[in-house]
Amino acid sequence: MFFSCDQTIHYSVACKMTDTFDGIEEKLLQENPDLKNKKLVYLFQGEAINDKQKTLAELKMKNSDIVIFQEI
Repeated sequence: MFFSCDQTIHYSVACKMTDTFDGIEEKLLQENPDLKNKKLVYLFQGEAINDKQKTLAELKMKNSDIVIFQEI
């Protein structure tokens, strides 16, 4: 689940544990095209997601986990 810091976007994505974070990010950006040209930082469990090539399993994400994002 993606939540924007300003609470204007709440977006849930169906995915598999083998999906990479950048693939999931692409689904968010397709649904919210106004975000495509913005530089975003993603936080999961208080830590920035720096390696978007990792799978959800590698990032230790589970069903209903929340990723918060903000423009920088």
